[in-house]
This record gives sequence, C-alpha cells and structure tokens, in this order.
Amino acid sequence: MVNLDGFDPDYLAKGLDKTKLVLVDVQVKGKNGTFTRKQWKKPSDVSSSDTVIKAPDDDSKDKKSAQSSSVTGKQKLVQLLSSGKSRNELMEFAKKNGVSWKENPHEGINWMRASMAIQKHMEGNPQIWENIDQNSQAQKGSVNSQSDSSQKPSKDSNDQKPKAKTADKSQVQEVVQKLGSKSEVLDSLKQHGISWKEHTHAGINWMRAMQALSKNLAENPGLQKELLDDRDKQQTQKQLADTQKKVEVLQDLVSQIQNPTAQQVSQQSQQANVLKGITTS
Repeated sequence: MVNLDGFDPDYLAKGLDKTKLVLVDVQVKGKNGTFTRKQWKKPSDVSSSDTVIKAPDDDSKDKKSAQSSSVTGKQKLVQLLSSGKSRNELMEFAKKNGVSWKENPHEGINWMRASMAIQKHMEGNPQIWENIDQNSQAQKGSVNSQSDSSQKPSKDSNDQKPKAKTADKSQVQEVVQKLGSKSEVLDSLKQHGISWKEHTHAGINWMRAMQALSKNLAENPGLQKELLDDRDKQQTQKQLADTQKKVEVLQDLVSQIQNPTAQQVSQQSQQANVLKGITTS
C-alpha cells in the first residue's frame, strides 16, 4: 500500500481536465488523525459534507450564480451607492418591487430602516437587483408612456379648458384708484362676492385679489360701475354722518349757552365777582 501522506494532490490534478470538475475540501482519516485536503470531483460525486471551493469553469451560469450568492445584501447595496445611485433612487426602486419598511420622518432613521429591508430583499431576490438600471428604465418608460397618452390632447376633444379671460391692466388700476386704500379695495371686493385664496403675506394676498378682480371684470362688464357706484354711495353716507355729528356738536353748544348748568352759573358768578372787585379797588 502506497503512503500518500504529505503528497500534494494538486500535482496529479494538473493532468486532469478540470473544466467539468469541482474542487472541494474533503476530510481524510490518516495514521496521525483526520485532516483536510483538496480534491477534484465530478459534480455528481460531491457530497453534502464536502466544502466547495471552485465550481466548473465552463458553467458560466452556475459561476455567476455562485458569485451573486457570495455577495451579501450589504455589499450589493454599497456597490450600487458607489456606482452613483442615490438613496432616493434605491428606495423608490425598492418600493416598486414590493419592499416596505416602517417609514420615519427623520431622514437618517428612515434610510437605516430602508437599507435593512433592501439588503434582505437583495439576498432573497438577487436577479431583480442585478438589472436595476434596465428595470428602472422600463418602469420609467411605462409611466412616461401612460402619462404622455393621458396628457396628449385629442383633435376632436372639447374638454380643453379655455384660457381664462382677464381685464385690461389699465381698467383694474382705474377701479383700484377710485376705490381708495388697499384695505378699502379688499373690503369692497368681498362685499361684491369676489373671492380668492387668501394668504397671510400681504403682497401675495394683494396679487391674488387683483387677479380675481381682473377675471371678474372680464366676465362681468357691469362690475366696474357697480363697484364705483357703491363707493360713491358709501362716501355720501360717510359725509352725511360727519355732517350730522357736526350739527349735534353745534346743538350742544347752543343748548349750553341758552340753558347753562348750575356749575356754569356758579363759574360765571365767580368771574363777575372777580371783575367787580377789580373795578372797585
């Protein structure tokens, strides 16, 4: 019996056609105990206890599969990020392929949870992530195609909204100048049922109000006359109110002269005594 302990099996393996063989680690029992050695085997002879080191060279599919399975989800994710893929692109692609996680408004926490879910999905579905660029373009093309077909107007379609009519800028300026201050203008517009999406910023709110006024002036030719007539009526009423107040003040003065109060009589008496003392001294 030939003792092969210490003999390099790779020496004999050099003469073998290894393109269809599998290199494995096998456990061998020798005189000095059990040891591990490399051995080339046919794929059908590989047992579950053997550790595969190298697959057949000519089986490109199996080789690619072995390489893919050897890459962890974390490594694949790092490769995609290094290739220029952004976090948002990866998360969007993952969602489209059924990956979900408990989202968080904090960007860092959300990415941490998303990356863990993506890594797990990569390890279970490596083929989806191998062609992420092709899949992304195909999905994008499908969405764009649907969007273009839905947005493309039909020649026979009557659903297109006509452009909203607006009044001349000079007409709007004329109305504004005659209505008074900005607050008075806004109040007058609201009183006539003209509305707009109000904003807390005064400038933006004024701009939207003027757009609403221009639109309503174009749609209702008689609106300008209504606004200005109401403005004149309000000014007349205000003048009448001011005149009434002045009349009431004059009436009070006349009443005080004709019917002086006891305090006024006393004051007048004191003033008369003072004058009398001055003249007699």
